[in-house]
Formats: sequence, C-alpha cells, structure tokens
Amino acid sequence: FVYSCTKGSVLTFTPGAGGLSYTASSTDFIFKDVCTIQYSVTSSTAGTFAAGTMTVSSTEDNLQTFNGTNQVVFVAPSAINVNKTFTPNTIPAAGVSHLQITLSNNALAVNGIVFNETGVALTDNLPAGMTVNNPPNASTTCANATLVAPAGASTIQLTGATLPSRTVGGALQPCTITVDVTASVPGNLTNTIPADSITSDSGATNPFGTSVTLTSSANIGLVKTFLSSQLQPSGTTWVALTFTNGSNANETITSVTDNLPSGIVVKDTTTQPPPQGGAPPNCNATVSGVAGGSSFTLSNFTLTPSAKCVSYVAVTTPTPVQFGTFTNTIPAGAIVTSSGLTNLQSTFANITVSSVSMSLAKVVRNVTQGGSNGASGTALPGDTLLYTITYTNTSPFTEQAIVIKETVPANTNFVSATCGTLGAGLTACTPSGPSAGVVMWTLTGTLNAGGTGTVFLTVTVQ
Repeated sequence: FVYSCTKGSVLTFTPGAGGLSYTASSTDFIFKDVCTIQYSVTSSTAGTFAAGTMTVSSTEDNLQTFNGTNQVVFVAPSAINVNKTFTPNTIPAAGVSHLQITLSNNALAVNGIVFNETGVALTDNLPAGMTVNNPPNASTTCANATLVAPAGASTIQLTGATLPSRTVGGALQPCTITVDVTASVPGNLTNTIPADSITSDSGATNPFGTSVTLTSSANIGLVKTFLSSQLQPSGTTWVALTFTNGSNANETITSVTDNLPSGIVVKDTTTQPPPQGGAPPNCNATVSGVAGGSSFTLSNFTLTPSAKCVSYVAVTTPTPVQFGTFTNTIPAGAIVTSSGLTNLQSTFANITVSSVSMSLAKVVRNVTQGGSNGASGTALPGDTLLYTITYTNTSPFTEQAIVIKETVPANTNFVSATCGTLGAGLTACTPSGPSAGVVMWTLTGTLNAGGTGTVFLTVTVQ
C-alpha cells in the first residue's frame, strides 16, 4: 500500500484478511490535509467483486465521520486450454507425422484490462515407440517461448511462453507448437498431456487434459540420404540406406534395389565411409553391383523388432560427367521380405554434381603517386606499383595444392612478392620467383569452400 498527503500527514496502516485500517494521531494529521491511499488486493477465486465500504471516523471534533464506496474489482478466470493433433494420424512405422499442440488463455479482458499469462511451460512426454523425427522441423508461434525438441528425443518442452487473454469481444488468441515425430513400432500410440500439468507465473494451469492417437502400420521403414549432397567430378560420396523394422517380429530383407539417377554411378560395393557419429549399426547386407553401374541391390540381412540398421554404397560421377542436381528415389514397395512386409512410403535424396572453380581478381595502385586501387591507372618512370590479387574458391568443395602464377608486367622491374590474408583452411603461403618472368605463390593446406585470400606483387616502372 502507498499513500501521499498534500501537507505531509503521517498515517499508520494495519492490513488484515477483511480489509485495511489506517490511523493517525492528532499530531500526525495536519489541518486541512488531503491524503490519497492506494493498496493491492488478491483473490483465490475468479469472479467480480465490489471493493467494499470505506468508513472514516475521528475522535477529534474537527474531523467528520462519513462512509464511501470504492470501485468494483474484476478478477478474470484463469485457465489454459490445450489440444493437439497428428497430421496425418496414420503412418507406416518409421514414417513421419506433424504434431501440433495449441495453447490459449481462457481469461477475459475486462474494461480494457488484459490478463495475460506469462512463464507458461509444458512438457509433452511422447508414448513409447514415438520420438522426435530427424529433422524435427520444430517451431512455435507462442510469444517469448523457448522450444526444446531435439531429434530422437522422447519429450517436447516449452518454457517462458506468454499467452494473451481473450479479446474484448471474447475470442481466444491461440498459439501453436509444431514438431515432426516418427514411430518405430506398429500400433496405436496415444500422446497425452494430463490435466494440471501446465505451469505459469500466476499458477494458472490446464483444468482439462488432451489426448490424441497416432496409428503406426507395420512395415519396413526406409530413409535414403547422401553423406554429401555435393559431388565434384571423379569425387566420392556414399548412398546411405537406413532400414527400420516396424513390426513385432524379426524381418529378413531378401532384396531392395536402388536405381541411381544419370548423374552418378556405383564406384564400388566394398569401400565404407569414415565412422558416422550417431548412426545405427551397419546392416552387413550382401551388396550386388558393378563399378560404373547404374544400380545396386542389397540382400540377406535381418532386423529384430523395432531395430534400425544402415548400409553404405560408394558412388561417383560417370564419364562423361553430367553436371546438375539429380534426384535418387526408391519407390514404395521396393523392399522384398520373407514375411511379405515392404516399405509403404517412397524415399528420395538429391545430389548436386558441380565442378571445382577458383576466381582471381586483380587491382593495381600507384604507391608513389598515392593513387587508389583500380583495374588500371597511369604511372611515370620510377613509380612503384602494387598489384593485389584476390583468390576465391567459388565451388562448394574444398581445394588443395593451389598455385597462383602472375607474369611480371612488361616495362617494369620486379621488387617483391608477398602474401596477404590467408584463405580459410590454408596453413601457409610461400612466394617464389620470378622465374622466366613469372612469380608464383604456393598455398599450403585446404582452401574451404567460399574461402578467399590475397597475395601482392610490387614492381617499379622502367
């Protein structure tokens, strides 16, 4: 509570469960003073309340006794609504569904006063056999919220959200959480957010829970990726085929064939990539295919219920090279098993074949005359010229063993060759020459894709 008096009277306050009393002695309350008193109230229940009657009395003759009524106090109902959906609500095991959780604040705005809920938090525990997909594609429209839903997780967490109250017209103002999920087992998987599980700064929660069921059909899940989506001519990457047994029994894959697009061919069927962190175990499948071939077949491997495994096959570019982006698709129904189960969804991945390319840009500056860098300029005999050569790796690949060569311009004398900024990934730059009028800079290390640096050539005009 706070008070202010125009002439500086002193009041003493005593709060209580039924109201507030305040007193002043005859020496503390100054003649003809006016005091304004403000205080806060709280309520454990929702509703509309009159603030009550105020009575002022005095034992002194010069202060009259009177009654007054305060303004009405509104307390908005506090409740958080929650519901959820799966789209689609039926998927093959190892398929993907879009989970959406919708939150709203049921409080009404009264007389222009809003009752927003802050610090709203919830944890959605996914049922056994359901996890956040990779990639999660997780997002939220809830203001001030932090959403945590990493790939492979069995929980989705929201913290710090602000939920606005209903509009003056009574309309809810919902926000959403969206996350892609997957199922590794067949059956009806029910996802529930229980009543009273949502928390907030004010203590408001959800009086009602919400449940929704995702149906996962028995099948063999298949996901296709390339370990690198960029391939340079004669380079190597690997096709990765990840299998999931979406049944309750052991399943033996007798065959699955991958027909490659025109931009890539089989390199060999034995070379394996470096260890891939977080990848499932190798299927140890039998791989049939020939170097330079346009397809390969995997066969004769078994998956236990809900298990995953991955097979890798090395691919490269054909001769002649075809540049562009190519889509590699394995259609639904491509997997053959001993039980008759197959993959109910197709899977695809894109790969881009592009050439390695470097760019050079050169400018010159007349040091003697104090000129600026440019593509050309004027000079007098004896002037010193500084050439700046900028190199850039414009391809999506790293590049090694880079040597830059530059001919000393006619009618000039060589002074020096030096190195400037070192491109990202490089470890050294060594100038040499001139030899037969040519200066060289040897770059040691690996220049990253997009990496750029500079070298300098200084000469004097004859």
